[in-house]
Amino acid sequence: MVEYGYPCLFLLQALGVVGLPIPDELLMAFAGYLAFKGDLSYIAVALTAFLGSLCGTSISYWIGSKCGLPLIERWGHWVGFTEKRHRRMSAWFDKVGNIAIPLGYFIPGVRHITAYAAGMSRWTFRHFISYALPGALCWVFLFTGLGYLLGDRSIRIFRHLNQHILLIAATALTLGAAWLLFRRYAAVKSGREEQ
Repeated sequence: MVEYGYPCLFLLQALGVVGLPIPDELLMAFAGYLAFKGDLSYIAVALTAFLGSLCGTSISYWIGSKCGLPLIERWGHWVGFTEKRHRRMSAWFDKVGNIAIPLGYFIPGVRHITAYAAGMSRWTFRHFISYALPGALCWVFLFTGLGYLLGDRSIRIFRHLNQHILLIAATALTLGAAWLLFRRYAAVKSGREEQ
């Protein structure tokens, strides 16, 4: 990262928030560690990671607002996500989004979904970013700061934590996919029995 520096950090942070499998926390801790070593400036690292996060979450919001509903209308029935469920999800998100967006940054998987959900729920960008901005700021300064403060120990600690976080996220995604498939199977079977 030292060779490519801040542009690399910005790009990886943005892509990680959009949803690519990039270990964001480990990336930020490593950048903080490089600042600890004096290879990068801590303020520049934190600012670059913050701007990358805002860029990524803005892209996710835009995708959710422009492409979300057409995708639901065309493919949602295959996973049991109907227009009625979308309306319920939007109503639910209107109630919890102001908490889910800033806190979601600290939960892998959730931080990727909340921006898409806000866009699909027709939140205005100004309303969305007013919650995303403080969440991104706290998240970035926490992990870059820990990398900086823990110094040489930070990479070992975050690598260990990241392995467990990925395992938990993979388990949750697998269980969620199994639940959706089961519901789809039950709905199809129920439809056949009614005929």
